[in-house]
Amino acid sequence: MARGHIRPARTAAGREGRAWQVVVEARDPDGSRRQQWVTVHGSRRDAERERTRLQREADTGALASARGTVGEYLQQWLDGWARHNVAPQTLVCYGARVRRWEPIIGSRPLAKLSALDVQAGVSAMLDAGLAPITVRVHLIVLRGALRQPNGIVLVTGPTGSGKTTTLYAGLASLNDGRGNILTVEDPVEYAIDGIGQTQVNAKVGMTFAAGLRAILRQDPDVVMVGEIRDTETAQIAVQASLTGHLVLSTVHTNDAVGAITRLRDMGVEPFLLASTVRLILAQRLLRRLCTQCRAPREVEPGDAAVMGPDYAGSLFRAVGCPACNHTGYAGRLGVYEAVRIDDTLRRLIGANADEDALAAAAFARSDRLESSARACIARGDTTVEEALRVTRQVEGGHGDV
Repeated sequence: MARGHIRPARTAAGREGRAWQVVVEARDPDGSRRQQWVTVHGSRRDAERERTRLQREADTGALASARGTVGEYLQQWLDGWARHNVAPQTLVCYGARVRRWEPIIGSRPLAKLSALDVQAGVSAMLDAGLAPITVRVHLIVLRGALRQPNGIVLVTGPTGSGKTTTLYAGLASLNDGRGNILTVEDPVEYAIDGIGQTQVNAKVGMTFAAGLRAILRQDPDVVMVGEIRDTETAQIAVQASLTGHLVLSTVHTNDAVGAITRLRDMGVEPFLLASTVRLILAQRLLRRLCTQCRAPREVEPGDAAVMGPDYAGSLFRAVGCPACNHTGYAGRLGVYEAVRIDDTLRRLIGANADEDALAAAAFARSDRLESSARACIARGDTTVEEALRVTRQVEGGHGDV
């Protein structure tokens, strides 16, 4: 772990001015020491940021030296995560997740290349003018919830549905330098200047619950917990929101209303949920049609299950071309459903109502995931088949998710 310190630097005239010397020392895996220093002209806070940056670079260099190149590390077929910050000034990070599963015969390594573009998420939240109206409404509701001084904002969805990008976009929009923002994550997907981020490490007892307890002693204004997955974390998050903190987190449920049931199953009292939860956002990612090769098609009888029996607009199908690597799709787009906890829902949650009653009240004036997907289909952004794949109905549920 690199260490660094800051000391006042002297000007050319020999007197101390608004200049600071930042010195960072690191130890390489072979035991040798190396030192780097730089002079920063500006405030003490500018110097602190530069020290943080240099320490991160030093630690990253030591890690790369210990593991070799990213390609060599991935070839080892070990569980892990490797990333490369392509453009730090635009908050863009590309990474590869590696997981290994050993069946009876052979081995099945899985490498997933992913791109975490936080800046794109911020732009989508702050200026969603190119998105369908249903998507814009949900993002406006999310932005309103992030302006609250306290409470819990939850994002739900399966793995790979973009929950992390949404949370980072929310943090970036709140990161104006006036508040204390702290996180507990597993792992830290992207390091954002101005935000204190902690990574879970079960080997040393740093669980979500332990990390959340620790950062609450640092007087934060906004707290982000990577996932609420156990009773202890859920109860601490609720208590944090009751004591004046805005808590952002994720829950693995099929839909937005299911998050209430999940937290109740974890042992959180209904009256506490009613008074703390502000918004639950469920989301999925649809593959976006390639605009270079998409082709119109006729409406078929089977499309009525998604578009309705009276739909007479245009539909498109995927074709494939060199621009999209002959897949027919290029990029992805999000579809959402947002449940804002109003007085009606607050009373139902406090009365321990079931999911059907909660869903009926929540979506009386709000759209479900399938409505958001339907708007994307009508605009020609995706296909009916893609929408069915992502928002297919779960038997026994109360919605098309």
